[in-house]
Amino acid sequence: MRLPEIVEAAEQLLKYAGTIDLHPTNLDRVLIAAGLSGPFDFADPVLGLPRRMVQRFRAGHQPQAQRRGLHGVLIGDTIGLDLHGLTPHEQRFALAHEVGHGSGLRWHREFYHRHLGADIAARSVVEREAEMFADELLFQGDRFHVAIGSDEPSLQAPIRAAEEWGVSAARALRRYVETSPHAIAAFVAPVNIQAQSSKEIFVGRSFQSRSFQATVGPLSNWLPRPLSFGDPLDRESQGWLGNLVTPDLHRLHGDFEAWEHGSCRFPRSSPGRRYTYSALATTRPASNLLLSQDFVVVLLEVAD
Repeated sequence: MRLPEIVEAAEQLLKYAGTIDLHPTNLDRVLIAAGLSGPFDFADPVLGLPRRMVQRFRAGHQPQAQRRGLHGVLIGDTIGLDLHGLTPHEQRFALAHEVGHGSGLRWHREFYHRHLGADIAARSVVEREAEMFADELLFQGDRFHVAIGSDEPSLQAPIRAAEEWGVSAARALRRYVETSPHAIAAFVAPVNIQAQSSKEIFVGRSFQSRSFQATVGPLSNWLPRPLSFGDPLDRESQGWLGNLVTPDLHRLHGDFEAWEHGSCRFPRSSPGRRYTYSALATTRPASNLLLSQDFVVVLLEVAD
């Protein structure tokens, strides 16, 4: 990975496009500065894609083939996106991703020209570089963290700032956590709040800061899967998210958003290590977190 070059390339393009400190990043200006056109839907005649190819690209949005489709494609200097299958936030990220391939990361053009049939590992590196470039373009380096900055870690701050920056709350939370100087981690988990028998949380996505990993190791190594809520994790805790996810609350209030704060320990983590947590549970439409169901999101901080 060429992280310094990726950061510098995004910064230079932002400056050339005149969109630094304007958020959300003005991608129309970015496209002009990059000498690219679009975005056009996969089916648009401008792209000249055969119908069969369009159908294959969109296969990723069919239930049985969720990971087989493409979000975007670069044909010459023209960008095509699945405008019918992506949310507005996904469209912005996919567009920024293709800008990385088409202009921002100039070695990508040469890679795809010379190594179109490259092995999956090599191509995955290039795709990951484009994802990193898209993040740098949309979050404008460290400006996102500075703009929402707080002396204390906050779960609410990145989620509330996401819309203003034109990104999903999940991506904003990930960026916030991974670039934080604090020893923090976060995870998002779907949960059936309406089911009275629900007693477990199966962790989905998780993110952590470098400081967190250096202090306690990778979150995935010791976070229980699944997590049981409502049951004490140790003698000090009164219950893990026990008051947060309750069928009664759902029935009384319909769509709801509930917050809980506390401290806890995990048996598989460092002995005696204590964490403080902030947690959100909601049944509101969750497209901004890229989840289509009820979910819980938790921010952990190393307390001692």
